[in-house]
Amino acid sequence: MRSYAIIDIDEGLLEVVKTTASEAMDYAASLRRGDVWFDGPEEWLRESAALPMAANLGKKRSVEKMMGDPEHAMRRTTLPRITMEEVLAAYPKHRMDPSAVSDYQDPGLIAAHEVLAPLFPRDRYEGVDEIKQWGTPKGMVSALLTTNAKLSKEVGPGKPELPSYLKKQLKDTLSPKALGLQLAPHAMVFDAELEERAESALPYQLGTSGTLCFRKTAQCAASCLVFSGTNNCDTYNYVIKLAKARALLLEPVAFCRVLLDALGKLYRMRSRWPFCRLNTVSDIPWELFFPDIFRFYSDMWFYDYTKVPGRDPAAEGVDNYDLTFSYSGTNQEEMLFELTRMNRRVAVVFARKKFDMPPSWIGIPVVDGDLSDFRPLDPPNPGTGSRTPVIVGLSYKSPLGNPTAKEARNLRIFVVPAETMDGQVVIHQTPEQTMSSARTMHALSRPQERRLRHWGVTR
Repeated sequence: MRSYAIIDIDEGLLEVVKTTASEAMDYAASLRRGDVWFDGPEEWLRESAALPMAANLGKKRSVEKMMGDPEHAMRRTTLPRITMEEVLAAYPKHRMDPSAVSDYQDPGLIAAHEVLAPLFPRDRYEGVDEIKQWGTPKGMVSALLTTNAKLSKEVGPGKPELPSYLKKQLKDTLSPKALGLQLAPHAMVFDAELEERAESALPYQLGTSGTLCFRKTAQCAASCLVFSGTNNCDTYNYVIKLAKARALLLEPVAFCRVLLDALGKLYRMRSRWPFCRLNTVSDIPWELFFPDIFRFYSDMWFYDYTKVPGRDPAAEGVDNYDLTFSYSGTNQEEMLFELTRMNRRVAVVFARKKFDMPPSWIGIPVVDGDLSDFRPLDPPNPGTGSRTPVIVGLSYKSPLGNPTAKEARNLRIFVVPAETMDGQVVIHQTPEQTMSSARTMHALSRPQERRLRHWGVTR
């Protein structure tokens, strides 16, 4: 049996039950609040009550194995290592000053665009809305990095009150601005309705030979934000993520050449403080794939969430790439390793009453990850006065955009795999949300230190 959180779309957490998935669904339906959606792997619905299950059981992973995960993740993407010299040898760039305005007539950019353009769609779906931006170098550069509801959480007048450490960092500075590279995570599939609307979507699917989300779980795949919000409003929103991912996989050098100019456009945003998230819903170890991009734009902040433990951009000579580890409910050893060995903050999804984020978890203060999208401003960060990691608390986000979820017309209740840990209900998935907030003291408790030693991890 497993533990499941019963969550109301408006009120938040109702209660936690320990039973089978099918019985949890029956119980949630008996509350008669509306249609019920199971937000977890379908196979769990067929489990027997007699089948014992425990989320965190399994073989202990050594520090050496975890430190090798980034290289393994890189191999699983099927991407090669790319250098700036390789990119410029194939597609030269006349002006290498990061602050220089892009020359859309640069022969190197034109050549890279010509290679990539056939891999992008020219219309949303048959007979509707011709897509013109991918047809020119300028259009491709401008459209490669975008924003969404996650990345658009910005600070400023009329926004939620920020904690003191963020106010201190943002005082007398430009207002932050984040853009992201939205690639399809692993292989996405389309249901019959979407196939009818966009047959052109099928060629863009990635297949299963590699993955852009190493160490993804069945739970996070089921609730991935690629199926939520505006993504489900138009088939094109799926197709374009697939097209970008396919272009990266098939023509990585040309893709990196266009990315170079796309980041330049963000870098030159004089009126804002630029941030870039290279993995909006993917998990590519960019410090291994294309580390030179961080060195070229050394004055710009890059950041990502990751489930790959042991990633160390500093070891690759990269010091402006900030990573937050995602706790999935089944990667406890990796989470403890990241907190103590890598000195890295960890994102945790909590099932709570509405707007009720816990002040601490496992002895570590929780910062509210639903306020803004600028993770590099959270501890550990020299500007915060603390170098000890915090927990980035995220609230559960329902996957209403999942195509099959639309079958429920009165969807209101969600049954979600969860566990109760340190008095808090933690969701067994981290749907790659972005966000921020805080405390000033950031230390591990003595019981937590003992627990870490039990796992063989020392600070």
